[in-house]
Amino acid sequence: MRKVTSIRWIGLSLLLVLAAIVFWPAGSGTVFAQPPDEAPVTFPDPNLEATIREVLNKPEGAIYASELESITILVPKAAEELLYFAPEPKSPHGVDISPGGEYMVVSGKLDPHVTIYSFDKVLSAIDAGGFKTDDYGIPILAFDDVVESQVEVGLGPLHTQFGPDGYAYTSLFLEPAVARWTMGGEYED
Repeated sequence: MRKVTSIRWIGLSLLLVLAAIVFWPAGSGTVFAQPPDEAPVTFPDPNLEATIREVLNKPEGAIYASELESITILVPKAAEELLYFAPEPKSPHGVDISPGGEYMVVSGKLDPHVTIYSFDKVLSAIDAGGFKTDDYGIPILAFDDVVESQVEVGLGPLHTQFGPDGYAYTSLFLEPAVARWTMGGEYED
């Protein structure tokens, strides 16, 4: 008896979905009422939308998926003074933040080290200025100016988690192991 009831509910649910698809008002802006290329696109980030509108030369109005096909590169002008590059050796993969928020731990799958960047050093390097830029004008901070330390953990480090015991645990890609290490200072037992 129970099986028959659940089949009826599934059938009723499918019937309601089909009715919604067939009888949905045309022009309602749903995926069902418009071809995918002509559905309006929404952007979760206003800076991204502003950059795309600038590239399309379309200051207002809906932006459709078909309009985005012509865009092959976005130059992040809206990120001026917000986006900076820092060199990371060999295939960066994971970026994890220390519990106190003062360090970024970056892992590179092809480098046996995790690189620890200091937020204070990054901010000092930004304030000092005088950095090089890439082809698109994005500033590149000098590695030695922003790195706090490098720790050799093993082959293919991926992501780091921080335990309540003061240790960091980094998963390894090329070894069947997890590396346990400490950042020292206030993070020691």
